[in-house]
Amino acid sequence: MPSLAELRGNLASRITNPLVGILSKSRLKPNTLTFIELAISIGAAYAIVTGYFLLGGILVLVSGLFDLLDGALARFTKQSTKFGAILDSTIDRLSEAAIFCGLLVWYMPKVATLEIVLIFAALIGSFLVSYIRARAEGLG
Repeated sequence: MPSLAELRGNLASRITNPLVGILSKSRLKPNTLTFIELAISIGAAYAIVTGYFLLGGILVLVSGLFDLLDGALARFTKQSTKFGAILDSTIDRLSEAAIFCGLLVWYMPKVATLEIVLIFAALIGSFLVSYIRARAEGLG
């Protein structure tokens, strides 16, 4: 029986492979897709702040798709670089921060203390993932 990681990878490939084939014929660079992901995430945050949660959720999903596509395109076109990997991780954290900040701005005027604490905890957790991975790799 395949592992959850294998199933997730297979599903991601089924989604991204046809799109990567199309994107590889364009002049778009993987790093461009990374910046598009950030722009979409900022749009999602704005939608959330203004109360358009469905639109915000859809934009979060679309930004996630772009996050999958940038790396897949880089690998497919043999344009993978260390800079691209660092840029991708950095933009991922900024995208998450934008979305979490959008949620915070929405809840703060409502004095929804529990929601604010949970969102802040999620933001910290999101940053800790990268820190722990980098620290573990540094320690060997």
